[in-house]
Amino acid sequence: MNERLVADLEEYLRELQVDLYGFANIAEVFGGRWRDWPYAISIALELPIEDMLDVQDGPTPRYYAAYVRTNDRLNQVGAAVESWIRQQGYRAQAVLATVSSEGLDKEFGPSLTASVQHKTVATRAGLGWIGKNALLITQKYGPRVRLTSVFTDMPLPAAMPIEYGQCGKCTRCQTACPAQAISGDMWVIGVSREALVDVEACRLRAEQLLMERVGEQNAVCGVCVAVCPFAGRPSGKATTSAGA
Repeated sequence: MNERLVADLEEYLRELQVDLYGFANIAEVFGGRWRDWPYAISIALELPIEDMLDVQDGPTPRYYAAYVRTNDRLNQVGAAVESWIRQQGYRAQAVLATVSSEGLDKEFGPSLTASVQHKTVATRAGLGWIGKNALLITQKYGPRVRLTSVFTDMPLPAAMPIEYGQCGKCTRCQTACPAQAISGDMWVIGVSREALVDVEACRLRAEQLLMERVGEQNAVCGVCVAVCPFAGRPSGKATTSAGA
């Protein structure tokens, strides 16, 4: 491993003003064309707590604007990191941060399962655990983050994966869910998303709420993000290295 090159990469990530990042060993974690990539960089940007105001019972225009803006910024960051790594002589491939509700069926079919799960990369990069709401929960921002991943063959100091949830007995997201889609089960590595959340019920209710409140067609709700006790921590721009 070239420690100087890793240090330069970390400096570049800080220059890009990412809020959290971590390095993961993902060899054979995913299938298909992603199977042979040995490493990935998990990158997270914060959804500012100020944009979560009044989301406790459904999405707001302010929250949805922040959601779209953050995803767009993540895609820019992912492309920039991919380009930087390639300039160092290594392979790299960024994965888009998200897709619209309209594109879900076309790209992923009825299971709504992507070929790469950013949350899986993030847990393997040590950024956080999967909550009862099936979202990544970080110590600093709770679930108020959006994620992207950059796959690479550049040797990286991979973090120790996080393998179990830390939600304890909390059931706030389950109680608040407008779709009643959250089972309340605790995540451990290997537990399927479907054991935690009824994905189709969540999607349909989220689409309905967003159309009613914002006038947009997408599966974005935000209620389980807003009510999470970890989400209430003070916001503030602080670039960090691996870890939650």
